[in-house]
Amino acid sequence: MKIKQIFAILAVSASLMSCNFLDEFDPNATTAGNFYTSEADIETSLNGVYQSLAQSYYYQYNYYFTDVRAHVTVVTDSGASSGIPYQFYNYTLTEENQYVYNRYTQLFKSISRVNTLLSHLDDVTYSASEARDTYEAEARFVRALTYFHLVTEWGDVPLVLERLDSKDEVAANNYRRPKAQIYKAIFDDLDFVLDSPLADFQPASECGRASKAAALALYGKAALQCACDEDFASEKSSYLTTAIEKLTSVWGMRPFGELSEIPYNQIWDLSTQKSCPENIFQINYVQGNADLGSIWNYQFGPSTTGVTSYKIGQMHNMTTGEVYESFDPGDVRRNYLRATTVAGVTYYHTMKYADLECGANGYGGNN
Repeated sequence: MKIKQIFAILAVSASLMSCNFLDEFDPNATTAGNFYTSEADIETSLNGVYQSLAQSYYYQYNYYFTDVRAHVTVVTDSGASSGIPYQFYNYTLTEENQYVYNRYTQLFKSISRVNTLLSHLDDVTYSASEARDTYEAEARFVRALTYFHLVTEWGDVPLVLERLDSKDEVAANNYRRPKAQIYKAIFDDLDFVLDSPLADFQPASECGRASKAAALALYGKAALQCACDEDFASEKSSYLTTAIEKLTSVWGMRPFGELSEIPYNQIWDLSTQKSCPENIFQINYVQGNADLGSIWNYQFGPSTTGVTSYKIGQMHNMTTGEVYESFDPGDVRRNYLRATTVAGVTYYHTMKYADLECGANGYGGNN
């Protein structure tokens, strides 16, 4: 994927906007410049940051970039969607792959929303003294999470930590930064979160918002990623120490004793997922909503109806017998993989995202 091409599009957009700066405009129109007048506007903008995580190419198709690339799951139809999904499985990605373009663009859209919000935090007054820093912590968690996806999937990427307002600013940021700089930005954002007034955990009523527990978990995960990266081999011991520290901290914060105390189905059940104490951070989806619902119940389901969805299953992200057999027979996770045979080949689909309440359109409420 040529990153320069993507940023060229952004640059052209900025150029088109700047060409019209002398044109007449409606002084009553809402713009980024005049939108932020109250704390409620900050809250609305933060909701927009979170909502970007639920858009199609942030999580709903990220399995192509992870499980499929690792051959943990398979693409069952090599010719589907003009063969574009199969490129991930077969390591034949081309510059024309729209999934790559759409995911890369979506991730930077999320970062742009964060940067816009951060640039306006001081435009308003707050009802509580800790509110401003709490909003900043939530936004910076999302930025750290998004850059984690970018650096683990693309390696060196542009590092944009401020709102870009002009063609010249876009051009000045149109180059890839070394992975070490990207990880430093991730850890800097997470350090801010951990020093902020943000809650250790969010209650079920605030499900989907960031927390210090989520920041610690992401910190540990990013440190482990660095420890496994050959480019950082000389720092492996340091990264492992950091990972142990952060993950031990978040484990010590848990509101339960042992994982065995939590019925596994609580994690995925639609009625308990928001309150399940094992869940650290969730992306909220709205059942029955075409724009805000999740699609895994039928996308990952077998090619029939009434099993995981009342919409016919598409058999995406299916796994193999080899992966199924790698689970211990007594492992409760194995029970969530069910066999389905198509054209003489047996695959295993997951029951985690089953939603038989969302109707024939398949817009699920699975977080």
